[in-house]
Amino acid sequence: MGDVPVEALKAHLDRDALLDAARALIRIDTTNPPGNEAPAARWVRERMLELGFRDVQLVEPHPGRASVVGEWGTPGWGATRSLLWNGHLDVVPAGDASAWRYPPFAGVVDGGRLWGRGSADMKGAVAAILEAVAILRRAGLRPAGRLVVQAVADEEMLGPFGTQYLVERFPVRADAAICGEPTGLRPFVAARGLLWVEITTTGRSCHASTPHLGVNAVVKMAAVIQSLHGLRFTARHPLLGSPTLSVGTIAGGSKTNVVPDRCTITLDRRLVPGESPESALAAIEQELRALEASDPDCQARVRVLHHAQPSEVGPDEPIVQAVARVRALLGLQPAPPAGMPGTTDARFLVNQAGIPTVILGPGQLDQAHTVDESVAVAELEQAALLYAGILCDWLGCA
Repeated sequence: MGDVPVEALKAHLDRDALLDAARALIRIDTTNPPGNEAPAARWVRERMLELGFRDVQLVEPHPGRASVVGEWGTPGWGATRSLLWNGHLDVVPAGDASAWRYPPFAGVVDGGRLWGRGSADMKGAVAAILEAVAILRRAGLRPAGRLVVQAVADEEMLGPFGTQYLVERFPVRADAAICGEPTGLRPFVAARGLLWVEITTTGRSCHASTPHLGVNAVVKMAAVIQSLHGLRFTARHPLLGSPTLSVGTIAGGSKTNVVPDRCTITLDRRLVPGESPESALAAIEQELRALEASDPDCQARVRVLHHAQPSEVGPDEPIVQAVARVRALLGLQPAPPAGMPGTTDARFLVNQAGIPTVILGPGQLDQAHTVDESVAVAELEQAALLYAGILCDWLGCA
């Protein structure tokens, strides 16, 4: 572990530069779908170059779907420690803009908060890691190790054009990683995975005045939903609790006076570490086959839409301990490692790249994906200082 010159870091924090960066990114609409992260990735690339990053690459697997990757600090790998920082540039749709206190892509600062889509999830964090590097440069501190920053596309649609693409096509080795999702600056060491499936029941249509002549697919789907919501999960995680299952959408029938011959739902099944999408799917299919055995007219088909593995690292991982040390030096309240109820790109870093990853960023999780999304300016400042301190602790600065 390296020395963390806390007072020097605080003295070289530029609040205006931090907010300018966060506001600039919020003002670039990267709603996903469709994404179009390229303008934001280009903005980050230019800022990286200003800060002395090297080997800055714009990676664009599909037109407009761009990530940017750059390195800062001591070149090479293996002789000194390295750290990967990963965060996404895309945001979820803002919905009805008139329902917002301020325009969702205006980046308004008011009442000690930065307002706008992506302020918490998670353009504020991208601005914070860039400001962390700027703090070290202003303080005349240079890391003995290597920092790699990935500002990526497509996290909100599970990452095939973003972190997954980078891990598969441009693998990066690092001793540890930070995924900058909003955690209120608490270290999160576990995150749920997910399985999204579409289930369709088929029946036989007829006139609604003689329903006994048909098979009502909506009624059969009601039995499917009741059965699936009765599933009992045996898995339990100390930080994430039990798995969850939720019906998200339903559609069926064509006309009120026609017995429907088709009904479709989509299902969200959240996984805890120790579970897999395959095991969750098998349990769903087993339940449907049992229904069919008891009612041959209950015919249901399953189609997998998306899946994502859960992720977890041990609370005793050195990067987790480094976060705790720097938090204490900054005077933040002790915060034991916690779990992320949602799904993050950390899974690619942990499961595919084999990099111990802590999820750590500014913003409260309950602000993500909401109308009037915002983040406290003071928390953004603490994030920049926390990241800068971690760079000093982990990489060693002089």
